[in-house]
Amino acid sequence: PVILDFWATWCAYCKKLDKEVWNQPAVVRESLRYTAIKVDATKPDDDDMAAVKEMFGVPGLPTVAFIDSGGRILHGKTVSGYRNAEQMLELMRSVE
Repeated sequence: PVILDFWATWCAYCKKLDKEVWNQPAVVRESLRYTAIKVDATKPDDDDMAAVKEMFGVPGLPTVAFIDSGGRILHGKTVSGYRNAEQMLELMRSVE
């Protein structure tokens, strides 16, 4: 599976995810089964990024989206806004 972390340099909650969630040992262990991609969505006027955000249903930042091991975008698992480590771990574990 793939996990996509949409972020921006100006996004305070994106930085909070980096500082408080992505580095937690249990989250790091679970992430090892994923291909992890950080998607820099800093430039709001980038047409290519707008198309990617539309494809993944990104309403704002931060947003974490998932693609399952069969290559399907899991729109029902996409989350926008801050989630703590426990919440993110539960979500990550629910993806096959």
